[in-house]
Parts: sequence; C-alpha cells; structure tokens
Amino acid sequence: MKPTSSVKVTRHDVQLTRRHLRRLTLPQKLYTLIIIVVGFLLAWVLSLRLLKFGKTVDYQGLQALGPKTVSLLQQYNAIFWWAAVGLLVLFILYLVYGLVRRNYRRAQGKLMQQAAAIALIETLSPAGKTVLSWAWQNRQEPLSVAILQRTLIEMRSHRAEKIAMATEQAALLTANENPTSALKTE
Repeated sequence: MKPTSSVKVTRHDVQLTRRHLRRLTLPQKLYTLIIIVVGFLLAWVLSLRLLKFGKTVDYQGLQALGPKTVSLLQQYNAIFWWAAVGLLVLFILYLVYGLVRRNYRRAQGKLMQQAAAIALIETLSPAGKTVLSWAWQNRQEPLSVAILQRTLIEMRSHRAEKIAMATEQAALLTANENPTSALKTE
C-alpha cells in the first residue's frame, strides 16, 4: 500500500507536538540542568579539597609499622588520594543520576492543561490525531507528557501509515474469512 497524504503525519504535526512537549517539560529540564551543574561543582570543589588534604598527610607518626611501610605509604600517597577522588566522583554521579531519573519520571506524569490539549488536538492533521489516539491507550487518564512523548516517537516512525496498513489488511482478512459477506457488499 502506498501511503496517501491523508495517512501521512505532516511536519507541522511533529513540530506542534514537540512544541507542546517543550512547554510542558521546560521547568524539569531547567531543574535537571541545575542539578547537573551543582553536582559538577560539588565534585570539583570536594576533589580539590581532598587532593589538597592528601598532600599534607604525614605518615611519620606510623614509624611503629616500620620504615619500609612508611616509605611505601609516602610513595603511593598520591595514588591513594586520586582513588579516593574517583570514588567520591562516582558517588556524586550516582546521586545526580538518581535525582535526574526521578525528575524525568515526575515530568512524564505531568498532565496537559485542558486548553493546551484542545489547542493541540484541534490543530493536528487527521493522521496526527490517529497517532495521538493510538498512543493514548488508557482513556480514563488525561493526556500527559509520557503520552505526548510516545506520540512524537510514533509520528517519526510513520505510525499513521502502519495503522492504515493494518486497517486495510484487517478488512482484507475479514472479507476473505467470510466470502459471502464480501459478495453481498459488492
């Protein structure tokens, strides 16, 4: 089946959906950016302080362990503190990642305002409305960011054409299952 223009999602549909998503997720994106910047600065400052502290550590008080042990500790002092910095950075990255993931999940649950939903639905092409309808599977829940994200992904992957093709194939199958009904309709 060659897709007709009424089956194709227009570029305007994709841009409109993307614009609505940007408006809905802008506060969460700014919050995420702030989390990342603060995490980077925190890691940077703590790493510098830890390395500076590591340079001032004196192992001469550990002479009871023997002079060879003290010389080994002094020789590998920098490596030890760089490893401590690496662990600190990994821990901060883990915290930042957790905060960003939690913020992303919260953003996906954000609901569209009624006026924005009406504006979006009224300006979408028929194919865009078909894809939105397909992505919005639970009609008992209002439109959310997650549904719009799914709609945008499916618009880009030609879901409207696939829906039209599936509808046509289902009609062919139904007609071939019951040939007498196909003769009556002709």
